[in-house]
Amino acid sequence: MSGPDYKLFDFRDIAALDDTATSFRSWVSQSSSFFSDFWSQVSSFAAPLMLGPISTEPYDTALASLSKDNLCCVIEFEGRFRALCYASADELRPVVMELLGTTSTPAAESNASDETTETTEATGPSGPVNTPLSLVELSLVQLYIDQLVSAMSEGWMGPDTVAINASELSKDPRKKRLFRSKDLVTKTSIQIDLKAGKTVLHWLLPKQRMCDLLDSTVDRRSAREQVRLSPQKVGQLPIEVISVLGSATLSMAKLSNVSVGELIVLDQRIDEPLTASVNHSPFYQCWPGKVGKQQALEITSCLHTCNDEPRGNQ
Repeated sequence: MSGPDYKLFDFRDIAALDDTATSFRSWVSQSSSFFSDFWSQVSSFAAPLMLGPISTEPYDTALASLSKDNLCCVIEFEGRFRALCYASADELRPVVMELLGTTSTPAAESNASDETTETTEATGPSGPVNTPLSLVELSLVQLYIDQLVSAMSEGWMGPDTVAINASELSKDPRKKRLFRSKDLVTKTSIQIDLKAGKTVLHWLLPKQRMCDLLDSTVDRRSAREQVRLSPQKVGQLPIEVISVLGSATLSMAKLSNVSVGELIVLDQRIDEPLTASVNHSPFYQCWPGKVGKQQALEITSCLHTCNDEPRGNQ
């Protein structure tokens, strides 16, 4: 008999399960419409934003896994904190291709024409892997990032505005010492499916400060508070008042022989008032009567606190 199959769980991924992660995903989703408005104007294609996996790790660990050839920029959340964005040239190339309206970029074409050796290089979807971007292509990537952070600023759901700006692109994100080595950072990415392919922009954000920022968007009201009704609506709620004429206990044999026209004697005396119930609890004592062709009850007393003063004819 084989033992149970256990699945390893990386506790760094617990960051993807909390309120902060939920708020971050909602923020990116809200910002998506603003970015799509811009992108549809330049490429005739709506490009929705998607937030990738979220994890937490020390800053030095996150930097150690990065390549010196990656492009990066510092994202300034004005008056709050700074974050690091980075991506490889290949991850950004679909943006350039989309904005240029081509199937390959000038830099990739130039690199391909200069190849004269017999060495076979690893190739990506549009050229050699991580072919450097030209200055023109870098300017298009800068435009893309600027519009992305602008959309995120517009899509912010908190009570206060959040101004977000991106620095100029540079190489080697490992040189950006934004935080202390052991500071925990939230690691995630914003992904976009373009016609030219998927583009990915990776983010490193200070975990605690990001949590504090997103905490203002979390609705912590209880369900009771969310459905609280106004006094006017409470006054209009329908409440059933039920009165029973009386009851009787019959044997099974007697019950089976009851015929039409036969009388059943109830336990309710005619000289005692009936009891009316509200929400299954005895609430009023009353006398039966009628109003027109409708049965009616005349309240004689309240079994709970109420107005016992008799009302005159109205």
